[in-house]
Amino acid sequence: MEIIKRLLPLSINLDGFALRGLVLSKNTTGGGRLRSYDVPVSSDRLLKWVVGVPGNRKLRDFYKVASEPRRYMPKVGVHYIDQDFEVAYGGYKFLSRNSSFVPLSAWNPAKDIAYD
Repeated sequence: MEIIKRLLPLSINLDGFALRGLVLSKNTTGGGRLRSYDVPVSSDRLLKWVVGVPGNRKLRDFYKVASEPRRYMPKVGVHYIDQDFEVAYGGYKFLSRNSSFVPLSAWNPAKDIAYD
């Protein structure tokens, strides 16, 4: 923090600012592959949805949404339901539990991103 204060003009007061890291990716959100969310990975599309149209929110809101990917992902029971998948082959039936889904409603960034 001391280095940043020395690089900026003296007229800028950084007290009250929190500097945080975030990876902005062109093609992925990183939500399903990451085990730790210390440095969130988000997409430029989510940034546009939150900060631009339709969200019109602040960067602070974007950081909160990006830090917890489940805030913007489709939800079971709202957007889809899990379904068992059954297939027969060679006289045998194979059942795969919760391996398929049935869409219920379309995900809409204007109403389905949880900011709170």
